[in-house]
Amino acid sequence: MDKVNKKLHCYCNVYATISRNQVKALKIKKSDHTKPKTKNSRAEKIPFYIFMSAIGFVLISFVFIYLVDLRNVFGSRDLLYSLDPKAFHFRYRPFLFYHLFGEAKTAEILQWILLGGASLVAMFIAGIMHKRDRTAFLFWSIMAVAFTLMLIEDAGNPRHTMRSYVQAIFSEEERGLLGTAAEGVYFTLLAAIPIYALLHYRKPVMADRQTTRYLITGFVGYGLAASLSLFGTGIGIYLWAGNKLKSGLLLLADEQAGLNWSQYEQAVSGPFFDIMLMDWVVEESIELMAAAAFCASAVAFLLYVRKAYRL
Repeated sequence: MDKVNKKLHCYCNVYATISRNQVKALKIKKSDHTKPKTKNSRAEKIPFYIFMSAIGFVLISFVFIYLVDLRNVFGSRDLLYSLDPKAFHFRYRPFLFYHLFGEAKTAEILQWILLGGASLVAMFIAGIMHKRDRTAFLFWSIMAVAFTLMLIEDAGNPRHTMRSYVQAIFSEEERGLLGTAAEGVYFTLLAAIPIYALLHYRKPVMADRQTTRYLITGFVGYGLAASLSLFGTGIGIYLWAGNKLKSGLLLLADEQAGLNWSQYEQAVSGPFFDIMLMDWVVEESIELMAAAAFCASAVAFLLYVRKAYRL
């Protein structure tokens, strides 16, 4: 009986030793796994930060437009109105929303940076995937071309040049039917490139949910912005929606802002704010967030590939 007890005691000690070693091994493994996860989790937030930076810019811009253009806080609107137009290289307009969202202004420059970044990251991904996954390689190669063409369109506005030639050749007035049709063909061809990539080579890309979310957001955003740009002034959407937006903003403004806007429209002989609040503030805000979404999608897939292939 004593021999049996001794054997049982010996077995219990051996089992306890093994159990302690196993617990230590598990703790070591757990600590080994937690360190890279901390690094990965930080890196995985980069696409979110890219997208949220665009949203943050838009929201902060709206706050400053309210404070300066509508309420003249600390005399800021008076300061803008007092500036000498000769100090500006391009056409000067005394409104903060113009300096933030006008042609080649802050919001559009940020779009160029984001689209350029998206194109570079897409090309880098294509290089990585060249011998690893042909479908992913083709998708990001096509998207790199699409991002570059979108950057050229944003920066140079070739569609406006094409429209002006069509209008001149056919002696058509501004925003006529033929000019609008030519611009529609241009947008269709430009949009066909990324849509083709999405329809034919999306499978490996859609394996990552984060990439998928940002890609869809980018496509929807640019589709909406392109539709607004094409039909906004052509069929009067901008005039109707812009008038509602202007009326709403002036309800928040002080009396002097309403007088200033009315005098400016009389000086330019047209509904300047009805159109430009939509063409600049609304359209450029949508495009900026869409560009950020595309850039975030490329970065998200790069992080996904690095994890999948342990690069």
